[in-house]
Amino acid sequence: MMIFRSFLTGLALVVAVPALAQKAEPAQPLTPLADAIAARDTGFAQAFNAGRIADAVGFYEDDALLLVPGEPPMQGEKAIANVLAGLAKTASNLALSPAVFRALADDYALEVGVISYETPGDNGTTNVVKQKYQAIWHRGDDSVWRLASFMMDNLAN
Repeated sequence: MMIFRSFLTGLALVVAVPALAQKAEPAQPLTPLADAIAARDTGFAQAFNAGRIADAVGFYEDDALLLVPGEPPMQGEKAIANVLAGLAKTASNLALSPAVFRALADDYALEVGVISYETPGDNGTTNVVKQKYQAIWHRGDDSVWRLASFMMDNLAN
């Protein structure tokens, strides 16, 4: 249970990105890299929100890393499935809002943005949780982008 509580308060320490603190600018056309990864973000969110945890786990590489505060790094499908299943018990309407995309190599990319989801609050209210995230994507031999690692942390107040 602590793992799921930790997930809700942040999945890892991430360096603050100045772009996240700035006001949103008008949408810019995406590059092919950003477009491909944004489509994967959308697919992941759709799978998670539909309760298809196995499909959501499929967006990660088999040996992907997931870093949760207070816990050792978690690696692999089983660990990631456990975290996502726990989160799905209380979270809904998950959405990823990328702010930065950077190619790291031909087959690796960095994405930084804000993830949001809703959790039940007191007296029937809903809390909206917003956290910053950093993802490292890897394009496999099949040309599909998958998460190699994923980290989150709370936004500064």
